[in-house]
Amino acid sequence: MTNERLYSDGNVRLRVYPSTGFANFHWPLVSELNAGLRLEDAVPWDNFDLGVQASDTSSTPPLSAKASVDVRAQANYGGNIGVWYPGYYNDSANQLSLIYDLLEEPRTEVFVSMSIDGAVGEADQPPSTMLFEDGDYCTVMKLSTDAWNDDNTVGEDPFMYVINMLKKGGLAHYTVASTATPTLAAAGSATGTTGDTGLYSATVNGRVYTTGVTWSTTDATKATVSPAGVVTYKASGSVDIVATLAHIAATTDSITVTVS
Repeated sequence: MTNERLYSDGNVRLRVYPSTGFANFHWPLVSELNAGLRLEDAVPWDNFDLGVQASDTSSTPPLSAKASVDVRAQANYGGNIGVWYPGYYNDSANQLSLIYDLLEEPRTEVFVSMSIDGAVGEADQPPSTMLFEDGDYCTVMKLSTDAWNDDNTVGEDPFMYVINMLKKGGLAHYTVASTATPTLAAAGSATGTTGDTGLYSATVNGRVYTTGVTWSTTDATKATVSPAGVVTYKASGSVDIVATLAHIAATTDSITVTVS
């Protein structure tokens, strides 16, 4: 995955789904993503505080530590969202009514997907329909509705409700949408010289995903590989450098390297 500055210009895809919305939320299907209710049409920016934050850390060493150490816990995510009330309830043709029906009960588990995109119509950016396509980046969060309250800032009657969304132990940050099983491809040199290093990369459905895969080597005496795909050639011989996708069975790709 590479760093890229994207200007939203209002091009935010924000969807909400029931707890059964994904077979594997770590690798969502395009059809699953596009089946969600469109929260971006129902949430005003000044009442939106939903996202991923830094994980909790502790500088208190565990009993097994031989020196000072920082322990990192699960990533924090969640926050508050304000949603417009529907004009009419129990209206299956109204997105606001369907969103309200899904979120109104506290402790309801849901998924939310979010994608902040660049200019519509440009390369690797969404179409004018704002539907997800194969290879799109997105973040999927498993959440639970919590306390919510009315927002009475407009008129005497509440115009929107603000919901606190709690994390439920499921986060797929910056994953890639697929029409079917994700296609992983590793790339890098097939030869190396002892003492040198080489940079290996990976894509998922054609999108850069180098630091999103798990790298491994079949023989650490011949070559080692870092989490960022940097291979250090150790000794002469043949070795496989393997890229593996997490949370999906047997999705790997490898490059056989001859070290001399």
